[in-house]
Amino acid sequence: RTTTFNKPSHNHSTTLKTTITQSSIQPEHYPPHTKTRSKMSPNRALSQRPKVSNQKNILLTLIQGSPGKLWSDGIVGWDPHSAYSVCFWDGVICDPLRRDAEIITGLILPQKNVAATLPTELGLLHTLAEIDMPRNGIYGTIPSEIAALPLLEAV
Repeated sequence: RTTTFNKPSHNHSTTLKTTITQSSIQPEHYPPHTKTRSKMSPNRALSQRPKVSNQKNILLTLIQGSPGKLWSDGIVGWDPHSAYSVCFWDGVICDPLRRDAEIITGLILPQKNVAATLPTELGLLHTLAEIDMPRNGIYGTIPSEIAALPLLEAV
């Protein structure tokens, strides 16, 4: 599956077009200072992932304002005071072989009435490979921090 998003570039006179496919993210126009996109190894991505408590706070940035409180009520986790590991939150997928390490690999939140932008903080989840949030009220552009995730395969 291929999805193309247009994003304004830093100088606002050109548009940065990013094509997201199942296997990679390939910018079709690089900023002048960037000629290639390096792919980070999975082991390096693991070493750069945030601490467990920070992962929880990063995920909680999806809860934005009153609409955020509405969609997050009544589903497992998604509360700052939740005692559950993020790997047991609704819609959060973790590496099944290393669940105790809380390695987040996906956000799957279909039809949850999420009304939000994709927060730049999600770009700190270096092991994130998939963001799947169909039939929600997601608006705005995909932040460059998310588009640059080393293991991201699908949005």
